Amino acid sequence: MLVAPRRPVLPRPVAFATLSAVLVAVMVGAGAPAPLYVLYQQEFGLPDSAVTGAFVLYILPAALVLLVGGRLSDHVGRRPVALLAVLLGLAGSAVLFAVDGLGTLLLGRVLQGLAAGLTTGALGAYVVDLQGPGRGVLAAAVAGAGPTVGLALGAVGSGALVQFGGMPPSTVFVIVAVVLCAGALGLALAPETCVRRPGALRSLRPQMTVPRGTRLLFAAVTCGFVASWALGGFYQTLGP
Repeated sequence: MLVAPRRPVLPRPVAFATLSAVLVAVMVGAGAPAPLYVLYQQEFGLPDSAVTGAFVLYILPAALVLLVGGRLSDHVGRRPVALLAVLLGLAGSAVLFAVDGLGTLLLGRVLQGLAAGLTTGALGAYVVDLQGPGRGVLAAAVAGAGPTVGLALGAVGSGALVQFGGMPPSTVFVIVAVVLCAGALGLALAPETCVRRPGALRSLRPQMTVPRGTRLLFAAVTCGFVASWALGGFYQTLGP
């Protein structure tokens, strides 16, 4: 009887470092277009409404994926959902590499939004799982701060490459794509941390609960959270 060879698996510390880098890389790609909007406007004659529309079409898919698919990896496994996030990030980078007008700009941002939503949910949980119980401080820092750090690195990096490096705007998407290809290979070799269980379709139904006794605090924190991100989004979109 033939026995299929076992899939090689990365050691957990290596997998943790790989997935942490992938998480940041997906968000680098999502942040990269911010300083390039003005160049797209000049090259393609886009109105200001197109720029704000591109930002909205990144946020809406990301929020929708978090709302609907936030628990999907609990049922189908962390690795398949994380791989899907990386593939969507690669697709978004490919579209924006060849951007030739408003249509491709909006499509690229939609793909990046979907990737960001899956990354924040499934990849963040994957990173926490790999760090293991009792050692969650670093994992929590990566899962919590990684997306914001990635967005900032993407915006600063793409702007610096164009302004100071004399590179074309597409350069940053090539770099992100190369990193994500390496990350996809690492993900394929990473150990699965979640046992498959039924209920994947039911998990797509949004469920939102706030523990009793914390609703006032939740409302106050939510106001501060939304206000701070709204301010950041305003400058990230229209600042350039």
